[in-house]
Amino acid sequence: MPTDSTPTPPPSPDAVEPRSGLSVSGAAVFAVLAIFALVLYAVISARHDVADAPPPRSTEAEPVTVARATPIFASPAARRLATLRVEPLDPLAAPTDVEGRWWARLSPPPPYDAIDSTLIDAGYRRYRLVEAVALGRNDVCRRNDGSRFACGLSGRALLQNYLRGKQMVCDPLFVDVDRRRDFVSARCRVDGRDLATLVIEAGLARPSPLAGAAHVAAMERARRDERGIWSGPAPDPDTDPALIDDAAVGFGSMRLSPPDLAPPDPPQP
Repeated sequence: MPTDSTPTPPPSPDAVEPRSGLSVSGAAVFAVLAIFALVLYAVISARHDVADAPPPRSTEAEPVTVARATPIFASPAARRLATLRVEPLDPLAAPTDVEGRWWARLSPPPPYDAIDSTLIDAGYRRYRLVEAVALGRNDVCRRNDGSRFACGLSGRALLQNYLRGKQMVCDPLFVDVDRRRDFVSARCRVDGRDLATLVIEAGLARPSPLAGAAHVAAMERARRDERGIWSGPAPDPDTDPALIDDAAVGFGSMRLSPPDLAPPDPPQP
């Protein structure tokens, strides 16, 4: 029996095939994840930019280094000080003689004229042995046996005879402000022997307040051997006899012919 059927029309090309519900929900989840990833990337990038940013500049003024030119020293003393090399000090090192580094050494030529046991005219200056206290040039001393002797004359004779034919070397210690400018207190030697020690050891002078241990030891030897003033009651003057003799005896008056030139000023130490 024939069947009455209606033929099915072909699908239209403009028709859209409907998608399943599962495909739509998957697309929505993917979109949310993409947005979250973008936001996370933006946050991480912002933190990295803040960490790598340079620190803010301080408002305080920074020190400025100025190149200085080499100083030009105006005086020779300043130039010498700039080149001075200081050697390290060894506190355990043995002491050395450094006095010659500080004072101007004088070597007056002969003749030498002894005024008393500590005063010597040499060249254009009068030198005083500063570490000894003189006997007066005209003093007379007494021995223990009651006899007298010209101790003052003995002192200057000892000094005069010892200086004959020798070269005297002196280190001036200071210039007496109340004396002539050619009156120099000094430490003098002949052939390395200290002249103050010479007259003290002979008992013809005493150690002065500026004397050292060697001068005190020389006096003790003179007292032990009863030499000079220690052979009897030793005189104890109130003032330095050398200053009295200096005022009484003019400079150069002991020479056969006084110097023909005015004495120059001594160097200042």
